[in-house]
Amino acid sequence: MPRWLAAGANAQPAAATPLPAPALLRAQPPRVIAPQAAATAPRPLERAAPQPAPASSPALIPLSATRAPFASPVLSSEEKRAALEALNRDEVSGCTRCGLSHSRTHTVFGEGDPDAQLMFIGEGPGAREDQTGRPFVGPAGELLNRMIAAMGLSREKVYIANIVKCRAFHPGPARQGSRPGAG
Repeated sequence: MPRWLAAGANAQPAAATPLPAPALLRAQPPRVIAPQAAATAPRPLERAAPQPAPASSPALIPLSATRAPFASPVLSSEEKRAALEALNRDEVSGCTRCGLSHSRTHTVFGEGDPDAQLMFIGEGPGAREDQTGRPFVGPAGELLNRMIAAMGLSREKVYIANIVKCRAFHPGPARQGSRPGAG
């Protein structure tokens, strides 16, 4: 692990290095670090070559073995929107795969332009999002709206979603913003 990662989330590397270009677009061979320096030097972020699935996991098939990247047809905006709605309807809204489904009011899928060039991804819905079924409508959403406006955009021109689709409310000692209706 690079030293600056071990130092904490707010630490930064001593000298910022630009991210390398993807392997297919790289014009120069990758840099080689001397073996004695390799243990202490931060490693640049690079795409790892696809690895074959372990023999014990026959269900895992590398993407490169199934199809070439980006080989699927390009969908129209309407087809993307319909696919997202179907995913929400068929997989997310009725999901009971984990315990979060027991305390939620609504699932919070995502909204915005399916052709957006910018996507905001939050951790999970808060109390207001759980009540409305829409992402980022509480205090964090108000801040996000101002940030989006400062970029010269609107919510309708970006896509907004959360990684977790259900509110993680666990009864217990009250924390600010942790009670239903508090955030």
